[in-house]
Amino acid sequence: MSKISIAQYNEINKDWHDAKKELEEAEIEFHKADACQIVDNCPICKGTGEVEDGYGNLNHNPYGVLLYKECSKCNGKGYIE
Repeated sequence: MSKISIAQYNEINKDWHDAKKELEEAEIEFHKADACQIVDNCPICKGTGEVEDGYGNLNHNPYGVLLYKECSKCNGKGYIE
């Protein structure tokens, strides 16, 4: 039989509880998604609901972060009804 300290045991136990909680949350999200009707992606935004809007005014965007706006074809849903 191998030996571990109480601190090591507590760390393993904490990691196990955290992993179990994440798994339960993932199962809930999976069941929500599984209950939905799956439709094709919007051909413009490829299902993200957003399209690139450029960099805007660089005085207000000094780091040059690419900006996005809602897709006009699917109204930000990611699919066309």
